[in-house]
Parts: sequence; structure tokens; C-alpha cells
Amino acid sequence: MNPISSKPKRACLYLRTSTVEQHVENQRPVLEDLARRRGFDVVAVFEEQASAVKKRPIFEQVMADAHAGKFDVLCIWALDRMGRSMTGNLQAVLDLDCWRSALMHLPGARSRRLRDGRRDRGKLPTIIDADWARSPADG
Repeated sequence: MNPISSKPKRACLYLRTSTVEQHVENQRPVLEDLARRRGFDVVAVFEEQASAVKKRPIFEQVMADAHAGKFDVLCIWALDRMGRSMTGNLQAVLDLDCWRSALMHLPGARSRRLRDGRRDRGKLPTIIDADWARSPADG
């Protein structure tokens, strides 16, 4: 629930896989649980099967809905589910912020693997985590 009002925040879940061999079944229950634990009202669920480097009409619809104010929080499995480009992801995060929609991803959820098998956290989560770590008094 929003501490300022008794109205729950409206959440949109965005589930994406890159290939036909992958499935969103592992993403949905975890994101639904995240929304439930935070007291969010899930108002939309979008599923997309598309490479992040290609045109993604479902993600474009999610961003259009955010711009239209149809939800308050976008919940995603991991930041790389938004896209592979750090600058593209950063622009999406800035757009969401401008439209007063928050972005939530699962802490530690990563999809990209390095050649040695380790998961790559990438730079964007570090930037966002550092921003979220700021105290409200910091401005």
C-alpha cells in the first residue's frame, strides 16, 4: 500500500523470453508474489517472446501504458528483460521516472551469463541500486 493513501499501487508485470526454448513460467509466480507482498494491485500482465535487439511491440505497449498513467509500478524479472542495451534501458528507466512510474526488479535476478558461467550483473543495476539506496532526504 502507498503510505500516503490507502489506495494500493497499480502494478504491471512484464514477462519476456528471448527464444522459443525459454518460457515465462518461472517469472510469473515470483513477480505475482512480489506484487502481493508489496500490496500492489496487478492491473496488467504482458508476455513477450522476442529478442531484446529486435522490435518489441509488447514492450512498446507497456511503455505507452506507463506514459498514459495506467499503472504505478512496472515489475520485471531482471533488468535485461527490458533490453540488452544499457543506454536503452537507462532511457526506459528515465522515461518511467518522468511518467511517475516506478520500476521493480528482483534483487539478484540476472539472465545473462558470462563465458565462464558466472552471471553478469552489468552496470545499469549498479547505477539504479545506488540511486534507490539514496535517502529521501538526499533529494
